[in-house]
Amino acid sequence: MGTRPVRAGLASGSGFAPMTDPVTTTPTATSTAGVVTPVPVGSWVAWPERPTDALPLEDIELRDVYFPTPDEGWAVGFGSNRGWYDVAIILHYQNGHWSVDESLPQADRDEMRLHAIAGTGPDNIWAVG
Repeated sequence: MGTRPVRAGLASGSGFAPMTDPVTTTPTATSTAGVVTPVPVGSWVAWPERPTDALPLEDIELRDVYFPTPDEGWAVGFGSNRGWYDVAIILHYQNGHWSVDESLPQADRDEMRLHAIAGTGPDNIWAVG
């Protein structure tokens, strides 16, 4: 077993910690690998599981999400069209509800995978695949 540098208190409950202080390259503390010490890190939110029967694809893999506001966001990924080929999918979240975003024409979605989404606000968003 080795050691790895960690900071006291993991940010945002992510389970990850920076390896060094942002200002220096010197580790700020060490922790033995495999030892877990509970540290208060903020709050966690439980999301209810929703059925996906209404989605038009099978075997959907969502790869990235982007939320410019707490009430609006997008998720991108891909699924299979009855097992034949990959089809890109964009899901839109608005005011507590998810829906399939049809803004990308079907011809452009066929045989494509979307892997990431980013933006500067709700009216300026990019998805890449």
